[in-house]
Amino acid sequence: MIALRPTGRARFTPLSWRPVDQTLAGDSRSRNVAKTVAAARAAGAEIRRLLRFREWAPMLGLPLFGWICARGGWDLASLARLMVAGACCVAYFAGGYALNECADRARRPGGAPAGVARYGMGFALAAGAVALGFLSSVAAGWLALLGMVAGGIYSLPPVRAKGIPVAGAVLNAAGFTLTFLIGAEAAGGVAPSAVAAGAALLLLLFLPAQLVHEWDHREEDRAAGDRTTAQALGARGTGAAIAGGFLASVLWTCAAARAGMAPWWWPVATLAVGLGVMALVVRALRVEAGGTTAAGIKAAARSWLLGYGAALAVGTLLIDH
Repeated sequence: MIALRPTGRARFTPLSWRPVDQTLAGDSRSRNVAKTVAAARAAGAEIRRLLRFREWAPMLGLPLFGWICARGGWDLASLARLMVAGACCVAYFAGGYALNECADRARRPGGAPAGVARYGMGFALAAGAVALGFLSSVAAGWLALLGMVAGGIYSLPPVRAKGIPVAGAVLNAAGFTLTFLIGAEAAGGVAPSAVAAGAALLLLLFLPAQLVHEWDHREEDRAAGDRTTAQALGARGTGAAIAGGFLASVLWTCAAARAGMAPWWWPVATLAVGLGVMALVVRALRVEAGGTTAAGIKAAARSWLLGYGAALAVGTLLIDH
């Protein structure tokens, strides 16, 4: 087919009768748009990998549970403080996980430093958490600052307590428990005994939960040069420590309920979740004793603990608030 050539400067194609120069410019713009969209998607995927949102999103129930235990009111001022405390905990978790991911990447086999921009994002989120904490209340601000410092000691060199047995597990459990206290501060500290009971319970529960996490990630941690508590204890020692943590949780809830610090049904719920998680751990240890790696123990235990946490919060709100 012969291309038509009108008398003007522009050239036209036979099918669309569009100027060739305009067609080329349009194709160039389309390619630029496609590159921009691809770059934006890649940046979004990298941010999601850095912040690890799915790992900590369920933990946003912790400040709400703290507010419930502290008998937070339904007035607008109390609810506004709760919302600010929740925003503080979003930045708290995002910043802490981002800094941990940056430090982990540099230690993985073949890994490279995360770069200034990624570290900058983590530190900016951590600073935002502290600022929002002080906006909620002075005590919440100090708690957020304490948590960010603990998170830095856990993840970053030169200390990097993640690779120090016992110390790493305790720091991690304490970091999660602090968000419960941030939520409790949003309620104004109305019921300090109930808040103390809840904080102690969460600390005792997060210790065995952290051991489950460490056991599930032991090969990855070992390759990165981190010697966690689970590695130090071995299979049987880790199982015994997890059982001991849940037993301590049950005994604490019994003592707290007897002293009037916690509802009577907390020990029952804690015993149920402890038995459920221990059944998973025992099965996993048996599988691995046979030479096969047990998969999914962390996800299964996480489901049990999240269900327990939701039941604890909703039950306390409906029955005892």
